[in-house]
Amino acid sequence: LDEAIEGGERALASTEPLPLEAALVELVLALALAESGDQDRAAVLAEKAHARLHATGDDWSIAASSLLRAQVAALAGDVSTVAAMAAEAHRHADAIGFDAFEVPALLLEAWVAERRSDDGAAADAYQRAFALAGRAGFADHASFALAGLGWAAFSSGDLREAEELARRALTAAEAAQSSWSEAHARIRLASVLAAAGDADTAGALYRDVLEWSDKPRQHGP
Repeated sequence: LDEAIEGGERALASTEPLPLEAALVELVLALALAESGDQDRAAVLAEKAHARLHATGDDWSIAASSLLRAQVAALAGDVSTVAAMAAEAHRHADAIGFDAFEVPALLLEAWVAERRSDDGAAADAYQRAFALAGRAGFADHASFALAGLGWAAFSSGDLREAEELARRALTAAEAAQSSWSEAHARIRLASVLAAAGDADTAGALYRDVLEWSDKPRQHGP
């Protein structure tokens, strides 16, 4: 994060970058600042860059900026901004048929629905994201969507369905060689197994994630 922020600051301070380049730098710098805890400046930069790119009328640029602004807002817990940006990203990505942006937009919609305790809407968004991720070949996104569907089943009390979906999420993550997705799926599966009374397997899964998170490329949360 320190290197990302330093690089972003140097890029903004360089000799008058073009408006599009400056906006893209502001967006990525905003995400790095948000991850580092500087939510206020991150929000200002993300909003400024989004406004600049929105004025271009270019669907790709607007969708990209909406997704990044949504991520910054999500880190701050700003549900209403995430909802607005996810809808905008989905609309502009759909206009150009760009699955690479539609999939994360749907996952953000699911995140919003979960925060609003709308289990049905969350499950619907995860299901649509899973189908689209499969067609696009985004196995890591598909894994995340399956984990979300599993959690919806878990929340409704269907432990058998929740376990099946969590195991499918883990298989998909392993196939994608996405270590973060694997860890996420293991956490969800462990939660289900613990609730079902299989404490030994759940404990082993939790330990796997703890060992992974202690490796040099750390993911504290």
